[in-house]
Amino acid sequence: MSEVQHSLYGLFNKYGQMLCPPCSTAPCGAPATALTLATVNYQDIIAAATIVQDVLLLVSAFLIGWYLYETRRMRKAAEKQVTESQSLVKASEEQLEAQMRPAVVVRVRRPPESLQLVNVGKGPALDLILSPAERGSEGSRKWSDLETFGADIAFIAAGGEDLTGIRTQPQPGLGGVPVLNGRSLQCQYTSLSGRTCWTVVDFDHATGNTVESTRFNAEQLPVAEGADPSRALR
Repeated sequence: MSEVQHSLYGLFNKYGQMLCPPCSTAPCGAPATALTLATVNYQDIIAAATIVQDVLLLVSAFLIGWYLYETRRMRKAAEKQVTESQSLVKASEEQLEAQMRPAVVVRVRRPPESLQLVNVGKGPALDLILSPAERGSEGSRKWSDLETFGADIAFIAAGGEDLTGIRTQPQPGLGGVPVLNGRSLQCQYTSLSGRTCWTVVDFDHATGNTVESTRFNAEQLPVAEGADPSRALR
């Protein structure tokens, strides 16, 4: 038996009450009737280390999965918060717009049946453009792109009026004036916020002296991603 083995046996004999095997040359002086030390199997150590490594890998995989899940949950929460904030901003813009939105209506003056514009809204109407439109249509830039009546009107203050030279039907002795001839009148204007609005007015076919229908619409504000499109007013 080597010197190292005898030293180990001596330590076990001191601390674990384990005695050296019978040996005539034992420097530790162990009796011949000592128990033998159990031999540790190297393969068992490797197996135990492999198990520990697998457990650590499983724990690491669990921690990584949990981290990814929490990161995704936090990202979703942040996106939801941004969407809600954008919706609140959009609602605030709509409330502000409603407080200063113009609304231009048309009144028929008699005689000689010329059309008068009246701003019944809460804010000034800017850069007014008058053009004929198809009966029953909604306001659109396409009508002003096709044809306009005379020079643009700079603005009509809230509660203000402006007289136009437009007639609904031809009038004797009034050649050269703009005439609708059964068409509707579109008034395109801009609010203080820069939003484009339209008023389209239909007149009766018989005389053209009676307003049959007035329709209002405006540019649709861009909708935030993930927000309810119905919140965007027309």
